[in-house]
Amino acid sequence: MKSLAVMVIAAAATGCAYKADVLSTSAAYEVSGAQGSRGPAEVVIGESLQAVGKEMAPTFACVGYKYPLAYGQAIRDSILQTVGGAYSPVESSPRQPSAPAPYPVFRFDLAEFDPTITFTPGLITTGTATVEIALRVTVFHSGAALRSFTARGTGQAVGDGNCTIGAGLLASAGQKSLRLALESFVKQGIN
Repeated sequence: MKSLAVMVIAAAATGCAYKADVLSTSAAYEVSGAQGSRGPAEVVIGESLQAVGKEMAPTFACVGYKYPLAYGQAIRDSILQTVGGAYSPVESSPRQPSAPAPYPVFRFDLAEFDPTITFTPGLITTGTATVEIALRVTVFHSGAALRSFTARGTGQAVGDGNCTIGAGLLASAGQKSLRLALESFVKQGIN
């Protein structure tokens, strides 16, 4: 009996982890169709965006669960797809070009990242995930910074079930927030 109690306490202390991987998305559909391809462009993904993620742990219901939220390559792929809606070809670089480029260079950095997940207990547990992301974008041309702005997106996902739905909710909210941030980027930086 004592060993069973120790196993239950150990299981509760270690908890369960359900990874939330965000899939890539695109906001290329927001690019004004009359403009067509504007020639080549380059995208620089700042270090702050190369490993965006956070482990989420609810505090009330589902307290023993952990949900590691990871964007992985989704941010890079999504940005390239979106910029590719207006420019072709689009190159990706880990750092600013050393020589001034005769075409636009879009530099993306992380400005804010705030994911949350909550569960409301009841007959059926309801989970709510919200992810806010803000991308700091600087547009360069011929080596000079032309403009700088922040593109924000907030995504939310709600679902009923048990504590295992948390990873799916966070991944869905993360993808929505990224898509909305990229829509904002297109409106401010391309159209």
